[in-house]
Amino acid sequence: MSSINGSHKNQIVLVILIVLSILVATFQFRQNEGQILTAIHENLLLVFAPVQKGVVTLIRPLTDIARSVQELGTLRQENQALRAEASELRMESARLQEVEAENRELRRLLGAPARQKFETVLATVIGRSFTNWHAAIVIDKGRDHGVEVNMPVITDRGLVGKVTTVSRNAAEVQLIIDPQSSVGGRDVSTRARGIVEGTMTDILKFNYVPKDSRVEKGNRVVTSGYGGIYPSGILIGKVSQVEERRYDFYQQIEVVPFVDFDALEKVLIITNASPRVDFQED
Repeated sequence: MSSINGSHKNQIVLVILIVLSILVATFQFRQNEGQILTAIHENLLLVFAPVQKGVVTLIRPLTDIARSVQELGTLRQENQALRAEASELRMESARLQEVEAENRELRRLLGAPARQKFETVLATVIGRSFTNWHAAIVIDKGRDHGVEVNMPVITDRGLVGKVTTVSRNAAEVQLIIDPQSSVGGRDVSTRARGIVEGTMTDILKFNYVPKDSRVEKGNRVVTSGYGGIYPSGILIGKVSQVEERRYDFYQQIEVVPFVDFDALEKVLIITNASPRVDFQED
């Protein structure tokens, strides 16, 4: 019985010693834990630092390339946006220039002397008909706007022609350069009268002017009022050449029209013209 008790006591003592040993070891490990972790970290750095350096060296160019590609894409987008903006600005500038030019032309037309003496209709040129034997324009005003056949058509620069065909909302105007056009004309300086005829060029013929009339180069030619269509005094053009032939009764006179027929955009139709009313003072 005593031997059993002694054996039991020995086991208790052994357990106590084991527990004490564990506690002591745990205490010592905690004291050295920082040193152990530091040593492990240092060894890991020693092993993996060269590998990490190689990986970084390998990846860095790829990273730079990816960044460059991304920046290039951004720059392209910005470039496209700037190009679109520049194109829009150019279009807007063109539109403003067009509006400004149209406003200038309208101011000139609205200030033309004809508007002080006659009733007029402002029209826009919407078509042209130029052949070897015909010169005409189409305008956007017609019968509904009070336009009728044989009404004179002018700009602020001078005579354009006369209305020859009319529909409800449009009309055709025969230009004075048409070979079938004939307008009574008068030289402002000498008062000599004749007939201005078209030639399908930028030169008009001032025919049937007597030789004894001293018409000179540079003189202005206006409508004479003869013929019952055009009021007297509308500017036609300027004398560019005078020629006398020995056996001719009349002078050969060429006139350059004041109106640029290739640039016509807006015109005025005189709706109450009278040959007895002077268009302007000579």
